Amino acid sequence: MIRQDTCKNIFLAASCILTLLPLVASAQVLAQSERGSYLGVEPSGQTAEVIPLSSLGRASIGLQVAPVKREPLPLQIATTGKIEAVPTRVYYQHALLTGRVIQVLVTPGQYVEAGKALVLIDSPEINQLAAETLQIKAQLEADIAQQKAQLDAEIKQAATDVNLWEANAKRDKGLFDEGIGSQKAWQQSNAQQILSQSKLSALKTKRDLTLKALKIKLDLTFDSLSHRLAQLGVSPKEFSKMIARQHTILVVPVTSARAGVVTDLKASAGQSISPNDMLCRIADLRQVWATADIYEDDMARIKVGQKVLVKVAALPESEFSGTLTYIGAQVDPQTRTLPVRAELANPEERLKPDMFADLFVQTTDPIPAILLPQDAVILRQGHHEAFVEVKGGFRPTIVQVGRTFGDKVEIVKGLQPGDPVVMRGAFQLEAETLKSHGNAELFVQATEGERSMPGSKEPEEQENKNPGMSTSPLLLIVIVILAFVFGFIVSTLWRRPTKVTAPNSTSESYSANLSPDDSTSHTGTERTGGTITTRSNNPQSGS
Repeated sequence: MIRQDTCKNIFLAASCILTLLPLVASAQVLAQSERGSYLGVEPSGQTAEVIPLSSLGRASIGLQVAPVKREPLPLQIATTGKIEAVPTRVYYQHALLTGRVIQVLVTPGQYVEAGKALVLIDSPEINQLAAETLQIKAQLEADIAQQKAQLDAEIKQAATDVNLWEANAKRDKGLFDEGIGSQKAWQQSNAQQILSQSKLSALKTKRDLTLKALKIKLDLTFDSLSHRLAQLGVSPKEFSKMIARQHTILVVPVTSARAGVVTDLKASAGQSISPNDMLCRIADLRQVWATADIYEDDMARIKVGQKVLVKVAALPESEFSGTLTYIGAQVDPQTRTLPVRAELANPEERLKPDMFADLFVQTTDPIPAILLPQDAVILRQGHHEAFVEVKGGFRPTIVQVGRTFGDKVEIVKGLQPGDPVVMRGAFQLEAETLKSHGNAELFVQATEGERSMPGSKEPEEQENKNPGMSTSPLLLIVIVILAFVFGFIVSTLWRRPTKVTAPNSTSESYSANLSPDDSTSHTGTERTGGTITTRSNNPQSGS
């Protein structure tokens, strides 16, 4: 009998469990379906609907539509690098002499022309060299004047002798013609005249050569000293002024040898300097390098002379073109890359050294392809879509994308040249599509003012009030209550009193075993026919 009751209870519990399982499964499916409806999940595939949009709506979201066209699509290698100044175009300005900085005339980042004064220096070396120049010049000029005076005196004496012998020769010839003088006297006078003329001519030649030699010596010495002063920063104007006034130079400017931008400045007022000290660094940035590293897989595709396109984050709207001029001869053993370098024209000096840059090395001739801005292509349910303008609005069109080039993406399939495609505002149109499918809740957000109000609810509390999100907990509570009800019923059926049939002999023996005392405190038995019933003999009981 006990086994039958146990089997009965097990059967009832199993029935309850089997009854609750479909309810739990249906509740989960219902919650998932409601949650999916809340998140706006839509079936995949191409949508044939047209999204209408008024002219006011187009203006409010800034919609831009343009026909697509095929553009040259270069096959290229993309890598990252940086901008560098050309080493041969960087000039380091040194002091070239010992002294003290009086004034700094330039600032970092300033563009200077060749010959521009950078700093003013008070140098004893300049003063000494200028004094030597004046002294040597004065000494050589005095030597020239002395030699000239001496030679002029000798020439004057020789000219007097020439005049004297010319007169004697003329007189002796006249006496000889009259027969008074002898022919020998005339011949001697004539020979002395010729000799004195030769002496005068020799003295004139000597004077010219001597003065010319002294002049050359003066020029060479003077030019050497002036060139040395010019190297130290003395301009020709200052040098001429020094010669004219016969005063040494007290302050000398250090000038720039090349035009460029001051990229580094080391000089400061009052600083003592020596010839080995660098005052500033000047870089000519009208031509720069773009350096990068190429991986081993791409090494076979590059060669010197290929076109390189360069983009920098500081100038997103600009693109710079150059030529690949250098390919490294050795691979880095750590990174397994090969260094390359491109030379770029930078006439406006917009590219600065140490800028990070994206390099695109064009390896083959360009091929035509359709390119769209990345903002015009939307990823939706595992596929890409673009919006094509049609009659009555805009139609989502599934497209197949290819490679990405900067801010543009290649369209392999889905569009034809001439199709009017939304170039700007595609995400706003996507929002209109979601709203048309009943997902307007996705676009309702509390403003900053509402979030900061004392009585405002947090986003988590607002989400808990959403019916789609609260359905599942409510069903679970109902299921738990039903489970308790079924359990209570089962336990009640288990404890309910039952009628038991027994033979007569059993009832008589059972009654004989009861004592008189037990009749008042225990439950008695009565026999009715073949059935034994139980009753309570307790006087306080109401039965």
